[in-house]
Parts: sequence; structure tokens; C-alpha cells
Amino acid sequence: MSSLEHMEQLGTNFFRLIKSHIRLFKLEWNLAKVSILPLIFLLISLFILCSTTWLTLLALITYSIDYFFGNLFIGLGIAILFNLIIIGIVACYLKQMVLQMQFIQTRQQLKKLTRNMHHVKNAQIETTN
Repeated sequence: MSSLEHMEQLGTNFFRLIKSHIRLFKLEWNLAKVSILPLIFLLISLFILCSTTWLTLLALITYSIDYFFGNLFIGLGIAILFNLIIIGIVACYLKQMVLQMQFIQTRQQLKKLTRNMHHVKNAQIETTN
């Protein structure tokens, strides 16, 4: 192969790589669009639940000053416990959504692709020498 054919093949491979990256970006964008709405909903839910837990805790402290004994503590304690359980459930769902948005398999494919490109590039350099 002459150097002109090598340059032509290099240009063709470069444009093919750019085209595949654009296609990959479009697919990733579609996946992100699907995943972002539930993530925003869960973040808003987590904020609301944290706010209600804080307000419940403040109510518990306020009423504990007024009442040292009684059933009010049990009711407020159960409300706080319920809110904490709900926060835990929402936080688990939020963690799963963030893990899904990391595109682990795509990163592995890109690493494999770049390794293959380096091997091809090194092989082409060795053949020209």
C-alpha cells in the first residue's frame, strides 16, 4: 500500500469514527431524556420528605417543651419514623436512577474501541516502517 492509500484509509476511518460517535451520542441523549424525568421527580420527592421530617422534628421539640409526658410523643415519633422510612425508600430509588445514568456499558465499549483504535494505529505504523 502506498502512503496515499494509507492516508485515504485513515481519513475514511476517521469519518467513520466520527459518524459512530454522533450516532452513539444520539442514542445516549434519548436514554438520558427517558431517565431524567423520573430523576427530577424523585429529587423533588426527596426534598419534600426531608422538609416534612424536619418540620416534624421541630414540632416534636416544641411539643416536648410543653408536654413532658403523654401520647403526643408516641404520635410524633411514629410520624418521624414513617417519614424516615419513606426517605430511605426514595433515596434507594434515587441511587438506582443515578447508577442507570452512568452508562457503564457505554464506557466499557468506548474503552474497548479506543484500545482497538490504538492497536490498529500501531499496526499501521509498523507496516509503514
